[in-house]
Amino acid sequence: MTLLLDDLYLVYKELEVNTKVSSSDLKQLKPSVFDSTKNGHSCNCTFVFTVLNQMGISNDIGGKGVRGNPFYTTFA
Repeated sequence: MTLLLDDLYLVYKELEVNTKVSSSDLKQLKPSVFDSTKNGHSCNCTFVFTVLNQMGISNDIGGKGVRGNPFYTTFA
């Protein structure tokens, strides 16, 4: 599993524009990184949300991580 700083920045920019970003959004944004069915890793979604939260950029992770209620975060 690899997550580049460029990918972290991509999520930050997406969060800046949309104020709420879900794991489903990330899978569409860059499936090769965030979608396990497209050679990515779904756990990268929650990892990047956690990193942004620890940096004080986003709020806690919401959602259940299931279809219809994906994990998400919002701008702090």
